[in-house]
Amino acid sequence: MVAALADLLDAEERILAGLSREERAMAADLLRRIVQPFETNDS
Repeated sequence: MVAALADLLDAEERILAGLSREERAMAADLLRRIVQPFETNDS
């Protein structure tokens, strides 16, 4: 499982490396909008 997480992080770094600061900010905003409905306040 640790190797899969490391591979995922490597892929993310490669994807983000090709984006400008503005594009990374836009991607982050869009991802927040996508995952927000699935987040819970359960602690």
